[in-house]
Amino acid sequence: VLATAGYIIDEQKALSLEYLFSLADNSQENSSEGLPLGADNRRHGLRFALSRQITDGARTRFEYGYYRYDDRSSAGANDYRAHLFALTFAYSF
Repeated sequence: VLATAGYIIDEQKALSLEYLFSLADNSQENSSEGLPLGADNRRHGLRFALSRQITDGARTRFEYGYYRYDDRSSAGANDYRAHLFALTFAYSF
């Protein structure tokens, strides 16, 4: 699932919000016959962005994101929680 919403505040500022979710639930316990195969994980992500047009050719954008991944097939060895901070500046000429 990927859901995105955007809102234009005025001619120079805009907001966006994004949520993502993925689920894999197809692990197979066959360790007595070989390797256990498949995946059993959940992933969530939430991202917020605010952009501002400074001049006709210059734009800046701030983003914050939080991501969570839970991997049951690795007994939690691959789990993570992550924060993303990004500040970008674009100039076109």
